[in-house]
Amino acid sequence: MKRTWISSFVTVHCQERAKVNCNAATPSKLRHKSDVFRSGGLLLMILLIGSIAYGQTLQFKEVWPMQEARGINDSGSIVGWGILFGKFRSWVATKEQWGQAGEVVEPFTDLPKYQGTTVVPYGISSDGTIVGRYLGEDKKVHGFWVPWESQGGKPKFGDYTAIDIPEADGTEALGIVGSKDSWTIVGSYLKGDKWHGFVQRKDKQPELVDYPGSTSTKVWGVNKAGWIVGEYIDGAATHGFSRDAAKKVWSSIDLATGKGSWTVAYGINDSSPLFPLIAGTYSDGQNKHGFVATHKIDNGKRKNTSLFGINNGNFVTGDSPDPDKLPSGIVGIPQKPPSCPDDGGSCPGDQDELPNDSPE
Repeated sequence: MKRTWISSFVTVHCQERAKVNCNAATPSKLRHKSDVFRSGGLLLMILLIGSIAYGQTLQFKEVWPMQEARGINDSGSIVGWGILFGKFRSWVATKEQWGQAGEVVEPFTDLPKYQGTTVVPYGISSDGTIVGRYLGEDKKVHGFWVPWESQGGKPKFGDYTAIDIPEADGTEALGIVGSKDSWTIVGSYLKGDKWHGFVQRKDKQPELVDYPGSTSTKVWGVNKAGWIVGEYIDGAATHGFSRDAAKKVWSSIDLATGKGSWTVAYGINDSSPLFPLIAGTYSDGQNKHGFVATHKIDNGKRKNTSLFGINNGNFVTGDSPDPDKLPSGIVGIPQKPPSCPDDGGSCPGDQDELPNDSPE
């Protein structure tokens, strides 16, 4: 079994041996010790195997003015939104563009308005197809998908296409996998005062999805194998969930229990056909934390960290507000994982000082 410590900047993985060896990091350097979070059956095995596979540290890059970084594809392009100069803006950014965040005032590309309104993007596919929602002229929420590509550094958008579940009171497109020619889109639709999930393949009828026994369901993520993840409400709390590619096994995900706690599984990648990595956010009733597999992810000393997207390179997106500054979106960049030496010495990555560019 592995124990994971999340220090002020790096995650240190140690094979469990004598405590004197693996507890080399002093308490003053430790931020959190992860739990092996409880889940059921198949999912527990997936999370544990994924946790072993996810032996990486994350270096966080703030991508302000994007205040929520949502989806990320395998080339590193991200989508998200923020408020700049008093106006709500939605953006798409290549890896090169968000790498300039903090150096260039407006490094991102604005998404075109649709029906005169600013869209809210949630996901981006491998070829740059973007999904999200917008408020229509009928005052209802509608989903959308739109192709996008960067040609020689210049953005090129295709035509918007609306996504609506028949007879629904509102629709949101929240995740996508595939390409503009062959995609699977997941999301949620409103019927009365309750949300329900859907999975739709291009040119096919949507599959309507509800977590068994739930009063409300949203599907946030999908991978190429056909796994889906999301959230559901059972009358008592909000839980994350996954459903396997065979559509046979539903698993509930709860990374915290107690008053005010909740969990949402937002993203899933294709790290393995049988054991994909799941990313999301949970609250312990006081603060929000990100997670990947069973790893608790916090951005340095920030009290709140949310994770939304994960790609096949294990980059993650999210937000991590600084109480003394404007909220900022973040991208977690995988680093080479440290390991414990066999001679029982200190774990690499233990450090007295934070790197110069680490968050305060």
